[in-house]
Amino acid sequence: MTKRKSKLVIASTKSTKNSGLFDILIPRFEKSSRYNLSVEVIAVGTGKALRIAKKGEADVILSVILSKRRSSLPRDTA
Repeated sequence: MTKRKSKLVIASTKSTKNSGLFDILIPRFEKSSRYNLSVEVIAVGTGKALRIAKKGEADVILSVILSKRRSSLPRDTA
């Protein structure tokens, strides 16, 4: 019997998803014999990604913040 995979949820920005980074990383991660995980990416705007993570609905957040105005967001959501 095959062990059921657990799910790893990543909250990310749309620009990171659109960059193709996940297309490279996720298949390698999922195929790894060390981890028995499937990966789900929730690609949204930066603010929404941070809110999703703050609510505990994601295991990982990957966000690129380019403006100085937004540079305090990660600290503010902790």
